[in-house]
Amino acid sequence: NSTVGIAGLFDVASKMGMEPADEDFNQTLAVWGVGDGPYLMVPARGPTTIRGTAGGIVDNLYFPLGLLNTPLTLTRAAIMALDGREQLMQVENMLNDSLDPYSFVKEGYFQRQQFKIYDGNPPPPEETLDDDTLDFLDEIE
Repeated sequence: NSTVGIAGLFDVASKMGMEPADEDFNQTLAVWGVGDGPYLMVPARGPTTIRGTAGGIVDNLYFPLGLLNTPLTLTRAAIMALDGREQLMQVENMLNDSLDPYSFVKEGYFQRQQFKIYDGNPPPPEETLDDDTLDFLDEIE
């Protein structure tokens, strides 16, 4: 769209059968082998990692024209925040019913990131055994 569609003013890609890709720099870093880094729960922002934070900074710097139109940028941010809160209200009961809300959110965050990185087809999780189980298996042999 940015080349044929005159700087993105016209949507030529969808007429050619190309679907929009919801990708971000966090996903790019993951594909290139950059690890997650520490998990962070940031107030008013929610769960993230060092890689996710760095990716978000690059994503926000990629479109500097948004800085020129401050009222529109603030309006968009407010609408996105309201939409995010509405989506959270839908899963609030699951969070309240979980035994450990922190672990529930953390695991959900990492599962969503894996889903996004692998474009909806993540590999199956690896089977890992804890030390007690490994010791028990050694005793059996």
